[in-house]
Amino acid sequence: MVDVKGCPRRRGYTLVELLLVVTIFVLIAGLAVPMFVSSFAGAKLRTSVRSVVMAHRYARNMAVLRQRPVAVVVNKEQNSLEIVFLTGRESESLSELAAAIADDDGNGVPDSMSATPTDSSAVMTNAEGQAVEDKAATDMLRVLESGVVIDNFETQRPTSDDPHVPPAVLYYPSGLCDGFTMRLVDDHGHTVELTADQLTGQLDVRYPDQ
Repeated sequence: MVDVKGCPRRRGYTLVELLLVVTIFVLIAGLAVPMFVSSFAGAKLRTSVRSVVMAHRYARNMAVLRQRPVAVVVNKEQNSLEIVFLTGRESESLSELAAAIADDDGNGVPDSMSATPTDSSAVMTNAEGQAVEDKAATDMLRVLESGVVIDNFETQRPTSDDPHVPPAVLYYPSGLCDGFTMRLVDDHGHTVELTADQLTGQLDVRYPDQ
């Protein structure tokens, strides 16, 4: 015979204990899900901020390297940043933007993106062999993350009277740029403000919510 007295007895879980465990899991899930959603939303805002910072640095560096002005066009309707290589005639820089960002075929991509901007060392010539400037062309188009909008944009450059000239920041071969302030807002109401110094080119990023 088997001595049942020497066998350890397994203690079963009571209904109260099971309900307690389920309740704890529900509470943890209730706290974790909103935190995850908030973190995901914050990630989209931070990604959009990185896009603005990268566009700012890229445009400034390319203006110095090419020794020609570069513009970053700010489109509040499409929440996008468009980097445009200009020809170097600063007096006509803003007027060039209207042609450079034209989208006549309506595919959402500037027509000038099909043209490859020439290098600063390249020289174009006409039929008579005379040096001429190449046309302004879009080099890059960056769209902010879904749910993040450009709530406000102000630049120290006077607004053009030409309705076809979009809001833009100009970067110069000297390393200077138009000072600007931009505010981004996500669909959860979180905001971030970016301010660029026109002399140093330094871009300050501030999160008012933090």
